[in-house]
Amino acid sequence: MQHFLSETKQLIQSWEELWLDIVPGTEAGLRLYSSDIVGYLQRAITSPSWKLKSQAAAAIGSMAKSLKGLLDPVQRSALLRILLDGLAGRTWEGKEHLLHALASLVTAQPVEEAGVRDEIISVVLREARKEALPYRRHAIEVLGQVAEASQADLFSSVYEMISPLFETKEGEMEQDDEEEKEEKHQLQTLELHEAAILALGRAFPSDPAVQGDIHISLINFKYFL
Repeated sequence: MQHFLSETKQLIQSWEELWLDIVPGTEAGLRLYSSDIVGYLQRAITSPSWKLKSQAAAAIGSMAKSLKGLLDPVQRSALLRILLDGLAGRTWEGKEHLLHALASLVTAQPVEEAGVRDEIISVVLREARKEALPYRRHAIEVLGQVAEASQADLFSSVYEMISPLFETKEGEMEQDDEEEKEEKHQLQTLELHEAAILALGRAFPSDPAVQGDIHISLINFKYFL
């Protein structure tokens, strides 16, 4: 994993240096060559190479953060589509970059199409239920960002999903304690819990009329912590 990250960082740095030599400014360059860049990213993210997929997703995230509302709607729709399609299937090393790229596109500007918005929520909810702790932590983090950006009523869905994460099943306490002696597992669990609580806060409804009902759920939830 460390070797993978090291190679990725070196490759990204090389491309950034070349980019800065060619283009006077990042935003100007992205707008000037956006069609070519999106075309390349569409090909790269369908590559069988996990490394290339994750690099393409990271580039999409950077592009969304740089251009924000200036990103062409047609190109943005194309990027959303390749990310949603790319998130299908099993978990692989670097797949979390697709999730974060999706979050960057959603938070950069609102998704107006109801069908696409519902699909994004459905896909992120599905990914947030995956078993691998490190990946699940990223998915839950992105779920909170999507809920906040879309202003969708996701509090109940997020609450029901994350509540079991804080429970210890009766009869498994000794086994769980034994497993969590490993420092890596403890850290992953802690990071997962942190992401879950932040996601719950981001999904909290802004409508005062609904907040009263939520209060009871939060009172029950605090006993898990």
